[in-house]
Amino acid sequence: MLFPMTPSLPLRSDDAVAMRRLFGLSLASALLIATSPAALAASLDGAEVDAKAASATVAQAQDAAQTPADPPPPDTEPDDDGETIVVRAERLRGSIQTDIPPVTELDAQDVASYGASSLAELLQQIAPQTGSARGRGGDGPVVLLNGQRVSGFRAIRDIPPEAIAKVEVFPEELALKYGFRPDQRVINFVLVENYQSLAAEVDNGLSTQGGYGTTEFEGTFTKLGKNTRLIVDVEYEMATALRESERGIVQPDSSAPFALGGNVGASPFGTGAEISPALSALAGRPVTLAGVPQGLTGAPALSAFTNAPNTTDLGEFRTLIPNSDRIQANATYARNLGPDTNVQVNATYTNNFATSLLGLNTATFTVPAANPFNPFGRDVSLLTAFGDPRAITRTVDTDTYSLGFNANGVLPANWKWALTGDYTRIDTLTIIDQPVDTSAVQAAISRTTGAINPFTGTLGTLLPGLVSDSAESRNQLFNAQFTANGKLTDLPAGPVNLTLVGGFARRLQDSTDSRRAGQGSVSLTRSEANVSANIDVPLVDTYMSDWFGKLSVNGNLGYRELSDIGGLLSFGYGLNWSPTDTLTIQASLIGEEAAPGIGQLGDPQIVTPNVSTFDLARNETVLATIISGGNPLLTAEERRDVKVSLSYRPPFVEGLDFLAEFIRNRSYGTTASFPILTPEIEAAFPDRIIRDTDGTLLAIDQRAINYDRVTSDRLRYGINFSKRIGGEARGGGAGGPGGPGRQGAGGPPPGGPGG
Repeated sequence: MLFPMTPSLPLRSDDAVAMRRLFGLSLASALLIATSPAALAASLDGAEVDAKAASATVAQAQDAAQTPADPPPPDTEPDDDGETIVVRAERLRGSIQTDIPPVTELDAQDVASYGASSLAELLQQIAPQTGSARGRGGDGPVVLLNGQRVSGFRAIRDIPPEAIAKVEVFPEELALKYGFRPDQRVINFVLVENYQSLAAEVDNGLSTQGGYGTTEFEGTFTKLGKNTRLIVDVEYEMATALRESERGIVQPDSSAPFALGGNVGASPFGTGAEISPALSALAGRPVTLAGVPQGLTGAPALSAFTNAPNTTDLGEFRTLIPNSDRIQANATYARNLGPDTNVQVNATYTNNFATSLLGLNTATFTVPAANPFNPFGRDVSLLTAFGDPRAITRTVDTDTYSLGFNANGVLPANWKWALTGDYTRIDTLTIIDQPVDTSAVQAAISRTTGAINPFTGTLGTLLPGLVSDSAESRNQLFNAQFTANGKLTDLPAGPVNLTLVGGFARRLQDSTDSRRAGQGSVSLTRSEANVSANIDVPLVDTYMSDWFGKLSVNGNLGYRELSDIGGLLSFGYGLNWSPTDTLTIQASLIGEEAAPGIGQLGDPQIVTPNVSTFDLARNETVLATIISGGNPLLTAEERRDVKVSLSYRPPFVEGLDFLAEFIRNRSYGTTASFPILTPEIEAAFPDRIIRDTDGTLLAIDQRAINYDRVTSDRLRYGINFSKRIGGEARGGGAGGPGGPGRQGAGGPPPGGPGG
């Protein structure tokens, strides 16, 4: 049997194997054929089949040889050996292409090493890398998904870490490109293409000293496809209260020993005088405090008060952490409408309910000598706590409704656009019990005729019911923003990129306060229109970059018009220089005008009694009344920030990153919470502090204030080192790319690729 051969055609390795199988027999095969005619026949049949396979293989090789090969890249240079090496790699879908180097990068195995059960937990784990270095606080990092904007963090917070292929963290300068403020770092999560899981989680936490515990139940369904994404999450969390008695908190009213059942002291109390000389003579010692005997029904004898004072741990009726319950349901659906167009919808509902204990009602009564039930022969003080009515409580019930929308696409000339919209409504009801009015009981004790017996332990039944103050508020926010970015023109050094942003937001706040009966509700409205632009200009062309490196500058300008404040301007500029592929130096300056939040201006005033407060001026702890809420007198703030950073990745140490940043902040007219009360603060804000005639602290108005200026200079540096130790690199985590997926952890849908 003859086979056509082309002398100029080189045989591939599999072709050679086929020929050897056709023409060459192993020694074992030859012996078998020699001893068995049947084996000879089978061998010939196999040889014929192999011959056909080899013929087909050679024919395929001939066809491949006749097909023209792809032309080589035009810009290739030979190496020292005169041979050209061309390496082609496809970039990971969803990663960000920018000249700004990332602060850190995590692959699927790095993500799995953190042991997080959700994307929200992962963010907590990597918080040191994602926190902004500018020190402004407030907003968290900018979150992107597959290099694109999302309607909000809640749209992706429940994604399982197993579905994450890569995490990229970029410095604040990149936020401008996506239409965000330049004081937030950017985090990009790249997902695997196919993933599906149904997860149930039960978490239980206990404090090491006991007394406090949390329990959480959560169920999450996740389905990621090539063109769709569906995530549904339901959570329920409850937390027990932690009482002051469970942590040994010393009660601030120890100088006035209130107790259930009551104690008797001299009148006025606090002088250290004995109650009665006759009582001291009976006891054989000076008696300054005596417990009221329990179970009295008639006039008590003087000898009944020789026993020890009554004690009650009032910390049992005060909480450090409230008892709370939280229910949340969150759903996100996304779909690709075309190769470059997708839409996403997110809906969330959350209810938080918390109850705090603020202590028992207490009172100091004066029992006159004329009271027929007074055996002391002089006026005395009765200090008592009331278990009836109940302890003073504060309850806060909050319902949050959110709906988000996001769309991404591509305009002509390869300009990318993004449209985001969000509506959030927060309804809050706060109910606080006020201390009970004891004036009627004091009057009944002091009556000249028909006076009541104050020592029977039944005074609580004579008190009126607790009166509660309530404050209701509804905050609504609607905002929409359109972002477009792309190439404006080409320069010798490269393309000039421009980002344009336009948006509108409207905030509404309605609040009512039961103490303003007849005054109706307070309504605040703020509308905001904003526009901004950011431009990136490369300065060094390809020829110069070989010895000078890459150099670019950027600038941004923004304007916001607020209906209740007026116009606010923001601007900034920066420089980005990479002398080498491993070293990047950045410098930037931003300036802006910022307005107080509508809540800081118009939140309802809330008065909370019996708050344990340390008075530095008198070096004592007291139960003071705290006033919180909005301050309509706040003004706008001016900010100036300078940042210089250096990022270095040594080429001789794989996985090592060094980052150093210097930040200088200057703020004028800053809006901030009322600071800790010190003698200096009290001297600066005397109208915010209320004291009695003895100087005892009674109340603090802690509503927000304007500082004249706030300055800070910080140097921040750190080293990140990440390297896999032992074994060869394996596929991603369970359900991730190339991973088999552990039982119950999810993974690619049946029949789908592993990502």
